[in-house]
Amino acid sequence: MTSLRNTLLAWLVAAVVLVGCGGAWATYRNSLAEANAFFDYHLRETAMLLRDRALGFDAARGLPSEVPDYDFVVQVWSLDGVRIYLSRPHAVVPGLTRLGLSTEETPAGRWRVFGVEAVGRVIQVAQPMDVREQRAARMALRTIAPFAVLVPALVLLVAWIVRRVVRPVQSFADTLRARHPDDLTPVPVAGLPDEVRPVAMSVNDLLARLRDALERERLFIAEAAHELRTPLTALSLQVQSLAADGSAAEQRSAVQSLQSGMARVTRLVEQLLAVA
Repeated sequence: MTSLRNTLLAWLVAAVVLVGCGGAWATYRNSLAEANAFFDYHLRETAMLLRDRALGFDAARGLPSEVPDYDFVVQVWSLDGVRIYLSRPHAVVPGLTRLGLSTEETPAGRWRVFGVEAVGRVIQVAQPMDVREQRAARMALRTIAPFAVLVPALVLLVAWIVRRVVRPVQSFADTLRARHPDDLTPVPVAGLPDEVRPVAMSVNDLLARLRDALERERLFIAEAAHELRTPLTALSLQVQSLAADGSAAEQRSAVQSLQSGMARVTRLVEQLLAVA
């Protein structure tokens, strides 16, 4: 048996979960993009800061050995492609690349690089893509953490709302189930939702027709009983007449009357059987 409540609940829960997952995925992707833009911004700002610090003295001096907060690696190149400085001497980093932002491949993995020219030098700030992607993913996951609580809460709220909405239907069904078989009075329709009220009115119409049918049946049975009483009384009198002594002619007349009465009773019984 199909349950309206379960069907409605299943569709609404599926819609909530689908929308929640879609929203979480979109938020995750947007957060990843924003995190990557944030890291690119810091690459650029770090390179610009080092460029400004390099003005007026040798670019290979005074540069930080490392920027640990974002695992940056700093390189300084001459314009003819000779590396002057490397903040991590043992790091496998890209060589001299084009100015601005780029993604470079090395045997140790991919790097995101920003290069800027300064006083006859090229300053490059690089960040490993694996570290960058891990941190971006953690930042994005933190943004969708509320969905892990919000979606189940919405599912519970939808289930509660569905139960509240279908409660009048269940109450109406319970009312019909609890009625006595002989109770043909109309079902109360006050307080029923507009969607359920036509059903209740149809039930009341059916009960009214059933009352009329039962009343007609009662009247028919009363009339049939009255009709049977008369021929049965006549048959009883005719039997008594036969039992008494009489002439042959009188007995033949009584037998004919008896047969006629029996025929009437037979017809009435056949009519009752046809109605039944």
